Amino acid sequence: MKTTNAATDRDDNHQLLTPTEMEACRQFEACDRPGQVLFRPRVSSGEPTPDCLVFLEGICRFGLIFLHGQYSVRDGQWYRCENADDVPMATDNPLEEAWQRAMAAKTELRQELDIGAFFIPVVVFADMEPDDDILDELRGRKVRVLWGMEDLVERMLGLPDRDDTHTRLNNRFIEKEIAVLTQRAPRAADAPEQMTLDLPDAGRSLVDRAETVNVYITIAVSAGAGGDPPLLSVQGQ
Repeated sequence: MKTTNAATDRDDNHQLLTPTEMEACRQFEACDRPGQVLFRPRVSSGEPTPDCLVFLEGICRFGLIFLHGQYSVRDGQWYRCENADDVPMATDNPLEEAWQRAMAAKTELRQELDIGAFFIPVVVFADMEPDDDILDELRGRKVRVLWGMEDLVERMLGLPDRDDTHTRLNNRFIEKEIAVLTQRAPRAADAPEQMTLDLPDAGRSLVDRAETVNVYITIAVSAGAGGDPPLLSVQGQ
């Protein structure tokens, strides 16, 4: 599959993929199923989006986020620790986050292309085995989870329900959608450019957004007594 990293279109194009994302990218590129993958999608609102979007022709769209470390949930509160021996720290609900990020991509396509494109939100717990408490949290949600990084594409194929499939999703549609989700965000207005001039007799002056500033300086050397004109006058620019 063709993969694209929208971060390369940004002004801060040094944003690299994480090792986990690089492994996912390797698997996607090695897959011969028709489709495309977009890492670092962006929307005009600036809202967070999935780490990558996967478009499988004739099947559906997925919005993936990759999580590292060990996650657990107790009484509805989520916790995370980097390693199994660390003290778990409270964290946001990643299932809700995955949903919101996928909806940001959907909203962008609705606004720009006037289509109701739906992305299946997928949380990839890259370092974990299946956890019963997390699976219980999936009830009533349209979010899916994957455990570990093995065979991502093949396991993703088992995630959509019949109602999720989009048999008419072809390369022509995918190209248009990816083009929308890789557009450069509008640049913030440039800060006014200022130059400060310290003038002994006039205080400080600010010059805003000037292409060229001409400064004229006159140096006069006075003559001696008798009121004669200056012996020397130099004007510089």
